[in-house]
Amino acid sequence: MSNPRKIELEHVKDGDIIYINACSQCASTATIALEGNLTEPIRLSKEMNSCELLPLKGNFKSQKRGNEPLFLVIDIKNANSMKVFKSAVIMSDFDGKEKGLNFSFNIEDAGDNDFNDYYVNVVVWHQRG
Repeated sequence: MSNPRKIELEHVKDGDIIYINACSQCASTATIALEGNLTEPIRLSKEMNSCELLPLKGNFKSQKRGNEPLFLVIDIKNANSMKVFKSAVIMSDFDGKEKGLNFSFNIEDAGDNDFNDYYVNVVVWHQRG
């Protein structure tokens, strides 16, 4: 059974550099992708149905093009339900100038509500270097 969730990543600008990493410790497989106008597609996957703590593998970086929104798409196979806890932090320099964003997603794919089944981190830098 598949019931993907699509979540908008707000405040990501044209030209921003994007990095994603994810890990899982639950008995399911999944695909996590970023949809939108990117220089190269971002798609991470977990192909082993294992409760061992495992990183998701795939292409983890790209650059945003244009002003259309970006969406994180989470597709967990064999999930009874899916609940997502999202947090976002603005990263600033010492003078308070915004340099980027950090989105964190804690995902529950069953019913125990521990929110540690999948963890996804998306870092967005407004400028290279």
